Amino acid sequence: MPANLTTELDIEPAAETRALYERIRDDALAPEMLRTPAPTHNLPVQLTPFIGREHELVAINALLDDPDVRLLTLVGAGGMGKTRLAIETAYQRLNRYLDGVFFVPLAPVTQAGRDCVCYCNGHGTGTDRRHPENLPSVLRDKHALLVIDNFEHLLDGVGGIVELLEMAPGLQLVVTSRERLNVLGEHMYVVRGMDYSPSSSQGVTPAAAVRLFVQCVRRVQPDFTIGSENLADAMTRICELVEGMPLGLELAAAWSDMLSLDEIAREIERSIDFLASDWRYSPERHRSLRAVFDGSWRALEESERQVFRQLSVFRGGFTREAAQAVTGASLRALVHLGYKSLLHQQGGRYQIHELLRQFGAEQLDLSPGERSEVEERHSAYYLEFVAQRERALDGAEPQQAARELQVEIDNVEAAWMSAVEYGRVTDLDGSAIGLWRFTSLAGSSIDSERLMRLAAERLEGCLCQDTAERGTDVQSYERVLSKLRAMQAAALVAQGDYDAVISVANQAIALARSSQGIEGEAFGYLCKGQALVQKAQYAEAQLCLENALSCAQRSLSGDAAVDSLDLIEYLVYLWLGSIAIRQSELARAGKYFERSLDICRRRGDLRGEMHGLANLGNAARTAHDYPRAREHYEHAMRLARQLGYRWGEATAHQELGDVARVQGDPEFALELTERSLVLYRRLVTGCERRCRLHTSAACTSTWAMTPDHRNISTSFFTSSTISTPFADDWGRWRSQFVTITQATRNKRSFMPDVR
Repeated sequence: MPANLTTELDIEPAAETRALYERIRDDALAPEMLRTPAPTHNLPVQLTPFIGREHELVAINALLDDPDVRLLTLVGAGGMGKTRLAIETAYQRLNRYLDGVFFVPLAPVTQAGRDCVCYCNGHGTGTDRRHPENLPSVLRDKHALLVIDNFEHLLDGVGGIVELLEMAPGLQLVVTSRERLNVLGEHMYVVRGMDYSPSSSQGVTPAAAVRLFVQCVRRVQPDFTIGSENLADAMTRICELVEGMPLGLELAAAWSDMLSLDEIAREIERSIDFLASDWRYSPERHRSLRAVFDGSWRALEESERQVFRQLSVFRGGFTREAAQAVTGASLRALVHLGYKSLLHQQGGRYQIHELLRQFGAEQLDLSPGERSEVEERHSAYYLEFVAQRERALDGAEPQQAARELQVEIDNVEAAWMSAVEYGRVTDLDGSAIGLWRFTSLAGSSIDSERLMRLAAERLEGCLCQDTAERGTDVQSYERVLSKLRAMQAAALVAQGDYDAVISVANQAIALARSSQGIEGEAFGYLCKGQALVQKAQYAEAQLCLENALSCAQRSLSGDAAVDSLDLIEYLVYLWLGSIAIRQSELARAGKYFERSLDICRRRGDLRGEMHGLANLGNAARTAHDYPRAREHYEHAMRLARQLGYRWGEATAHQELGDVARVQGDPEFALELTERSLVLYRRLVTGCERRCRLHTSAACTSTWAMTPDHRNISTSFFTSSTISTPFADDWGRWRSQFVTITQATRNKRSFMPDVR
């Protein structure tokens, strides 16, 4: 090195330089002289490990790596963990800034403007807070990161933030706030709850919210383990109820030494006041969710408070159009609530965190008159939403209508229950058939039997009261009541409870006759006939079905035709054909099914056409015309897939599997019936459980025909675990299982059926 200085710079090295050179050359420097100096920072030390948020950290660091991002605001509702996320980000970036990383907590600051800038002074920045005017000049040449925490109550002083950025080009700011700063150059990252989706298989790392909850529980129960499926389910339920909110998880876990996880979940459902703690040395605003939400509530203008509390009537989100119709909210009002982290957009819909929604509902409860008015508008809007899609559900393309209803199913159910509570007969009348049609088409989790039953009981209660003030309205109440009972009977048909179907259908018919309720009478006779067919009482069933057909035709030929009754015709012909098949009158059955098909094709009803084709397949199969049966079933399956009709697709797979079995192709039969069973498992009503039993037994019989019998016991136990109300069916199928197994052992099969 000395030679290089003399040669290149024409200077002689100093004696100290020569000595240092020789020490470096001889590796004689002390270790402390080689150690990298610790980065400058004042970040607070955290008492608990940081869990989760891997995706968020990657995304935030990517933003901060962009030189154009000088102001990044972490925006989110209170309790979402914005501060902890910002501090963890800062720790990860300690070595990125020559002049350090500094944390500036603004929670103690009570007013914006000069106080805000003063507080930045002296917080590790090397400036004097008594002279805030010096801060920009001191930081002018600094390359540093400032983490400014809790800015939402100081938004009037945002000019100081802009001034810092303008005067100090090497400065980068991360700000946490419940509300965006709304200044030019601001970049936002929205902080929401931690992931709480359940793991799909064993060995998968639990969701971040679950891991955080377990860590918090172990602070009060060091030996806590997830020892049972029930415990895991309860923990997942808690994470769902707080929607992954870190503060909510910590507050819930604090109760774990006093209550079981199931009890904690129930208490959270009951009231947000449960989520509170008496932690010492913790900010008051972090000791309860109510304190968190109260702070956000106080920051709202009165007009914003009104909109937010009224939005609490929605369930599962809402569209801009729905918000405007129900609450009168303008786009600007929704945007401002979004700025303040009280709602957010996702997939074109607005969402409110469930705990915030509960808080808003409490505020709405303080104004009973306002609540009843907004609930009435909500109910009217969504029940009309159902009524408008009733016809489309039976049309050529029902998928769009079904998708729209599925998205709004929580709002629809809440709207229905509101109409039941307040006895809004007109709304119930207009939407009952559409709701039933939707649930039967989509295999929805909504319990239509329960909804119809509750509505009917409510109307019966009204009729039991003094009717003098209603006068002639009694007849209209009875007419709607007959319709509701008929729809309840239709839902019970899907559950396979045929004695209950007959009882409820008789009520519908009696009420319809006294009130001239043609829909209740027609559907009542139809449902009663369907139940009697299943009970093998064919003569009485045929009489009921013919009465239903007569009611429908009488209405459709009159001046005031009822649109919903045109589907009665095709359903009646389907069931009359079913009776004919059971009585081995195949030619007559075929005529009924063809007539049903003609009606559906004229109406553009693809779902009805699918049922007609499936029944023609049944007739062909009964006549041992297996190629024709297969043709009809395959056509029916294509229509079911086109419609998104799970029940129809599952049934078509089941029937095709049966055809393959009797044609001597057990492997293909097994494949088809297993597909059918997978589809049935997605459905929940009693009738579908019965079909699952049928399919499982079909799998058993197919396995019995294959060389490998090892899976027979698996199918046996799968079927035996199906719910007890169908034990009689299981006994019948078990008997068939024994017969099939014995036949297989004797090297016989169902092949003679093909001949």
